[in-house]
Amino acid sequence: FFYDVAASDWSASYIQEAALHGWVIGYGDGTFRGEAPISRAEAVTLVNRLLEREADEAYIEKNLRSLYTFVDLGKNHWAYWAVMEAANAHTAKTSNPEAWSK
Repeated sequence: FFYDVAASDWSASYIQEAALHGWVIGYGDGTFRGEAPISRAEAVTLVNRLLEREADEAYIEKNLRSLYTFVDLGKNHWAYWAVMEAANAHTAKTSNPEAWSK
């Protein structure tokens, strides 16, 4: 699955299982980087994937003034929607994608 995860690593089967579920996808160069620190964006993306949460982009765009935002995270950041999903409390209606309500 990942070039830097040896089959003999104690964590290899867990990493493989997480990848099979789509919870982790690794980096573009085919590595997992299990020894590297995890960023806020990576942690949030992982948790959202585990919980099958998806940001309602239209709701976020429409309600930006009432949501938590971050000066270090612009809309062009790869994890913008995932961070916005995780940082703002809301009640989710079961649907795909999830719908937000106040």
